[in-house]
Amino acid sequence: MSSKRLILVFASVGVVTGMVFVASTVFAKAPVVTYYACLKAGKLTKVGTTSPSCPKGATVISWNSTGPRGPAGPGAEMFATPGTTTYNVPAGVSWVEVVVQGAGGGGTGGGAGAGGGGATVTGLLPVTTSCDVQVGRGGAGNATDSPGGTGGTSVVTCNFAEAVAEGGSGGTVSGGGAGGTGGFGAPAVGITNLSGQVGGFVCPTPSGGNSGGGTGGGSPNSNGGTGGGGGGDCSGSAGGGNGGNGLVEIIPAISP
Repeated sequence: MSSKRLILVFASVGVVTGMVFVASTVFAKAPVVTYYACLKAGKLTKVGTTSPSCPKGATVISWNSTGPRGPAGPGAEMFATPGTTTYNVPAGVSWVEVVVQGAGGGGTGGGAGAGGGGATVTGLLPVTTSCDVQVGRGGAGNATDSPGGTGGTSVVTCNFAEAVAEGGSGGTVSGGGAGGTGGFGAPAVGITNLSGQVGGFVCPTPSGGNSGGGTGGGSPNSNGGTGGGGGGDCSGSAGGGNGGNGLVEIIPAISP
């Protein structure tokens, strides 16, 4: 095969690979693959997934199939305020990628049990004109030995397809709250489904509280970030923290 033809074939493969790459990052989250080749006088040879033995004067080069994620394009929105709202689908968009995170549970004040973290799910939903969005509110921390409040569930519903991320449970005097779980309703296409972390609980402790699930607060009376609220100290002298509110991100996607 001539060098010109080789370059042409490689360029064609590169275009196809690029198209597959774009789709895979949105739909399949394929693992990162490193490619290698020999470069000499502007020409590539021995392209593959293992490092080649290059001829004299050629240099081994490599590149990853996945680069850093760029900024979201037009139509992308993030919802961080608890409650319900509507996402209006941009013209020409038939699928959206959603990232949905449930709210964290609250910590208890009477036994250092921290709230559990909310679940996080990522998926693809077919759309027409709009989607209903619900952002869960963080569970309230408790100043007594009663359990902390349960974190609210976050949901995105587009027609009949939905992505659901439940909130974490509140911490108790005997342990940390359970993490929330997630799921999808057909015809949604699930990509990832991560349960929230269980809230921390270590008693007795010299002082201070336990960390909440996920990225929750780590000291008495602290509010959890997007996870569960921190538990009060074991003596009951400090109240539990509030769980973090849920979060929803919607990004226009390529049709699968």
